[in-house]
Amino acid sequence: MAKVKGIIQLIGTVGDRNYYMRKGKNVSRKAGGGFDGEAIKTLPSMEKVRNNGTEMGNVSRLVKYFKLGIAPLLFSNKLPELHGRLMSLFLNVKNEDVVAERGQRTFANGAGSVAGRKLLLGYTIAGAKTGFRSLQSQVHFDWATFTLTFRGSSEVLFTFPKGVDAISFQVGVLQLGAGETGCLLTLSETVFITKGGVLPEQLVVPVEEVVTERCLAVVSLHHCKSVGGGYERVALKSGFYFEVVGVS
Repeated sequence: MAKVKGIIQLIGTVGDRNYYMRKGKNVSRKAGGGFDGEAIKTLPSMEKVRNNGTEMGNVSRLVKYFKLGIAPLLFSNKLPELHGRLMSLFLNVKNEDVVAERGQRTFANGAGSVAGRKLLLGYTIAGAKTGFRSLQSQVHFDWATFTLTFRGSSEVLFTFPKGVDAISFQVGVLQLGAGETGCLLTLSETVFITKGGVLPEQLVVPVEEVVTERCLAVVSLHHCKSVGGGYERVALKSGFYFEVVGVS
């Protein structure tokens, strides 16, 4: 593999070289090698490859739905390496499916296992140096009532960097594989926490109906500044935090 320097950024195959993007950089490698498509589709020895391809395709589609669903909660849906990180997470969770045969393993089954839940709980997406602390051990989500209960105080859970007047806090229930976009997100009201302010004891997510086998409870936090008597999000990559705090 070699890095490509120059004004023109190539993507695709030219001659005997493949050009593609990796971690935001244009790289190339020698084309060819491996098996052709027909061999992979037909050879009995390629069954494991076919099964892996099927599972990866399903996971890739689910990651796409997941990114669409959580987009309103992030600073940007094009964060560096986000897709790769999510693919790795979802594939590892899928691998914990001990119910289905290889080629039919699913994220939903894997998330229902002890190991799969452990991979998901506490998973975070955040900008660098946000100052936010992990919330998973400080909150409890009740799936019977879709209610998040706080165990800690705001002084323990949050810090306020210079220029930040409040922190917005929302809880959401994410149903993967539901709705027109493949992911249904239901959010609680937004609570604004000021320095020295008091957290509400509970936040309820108004879920009307659960239509998928597996749901995730997530929290979204944003640094905010005071504007015209209200609050607006601070438009900085370091000003947001997302965490999975529950798995149904």
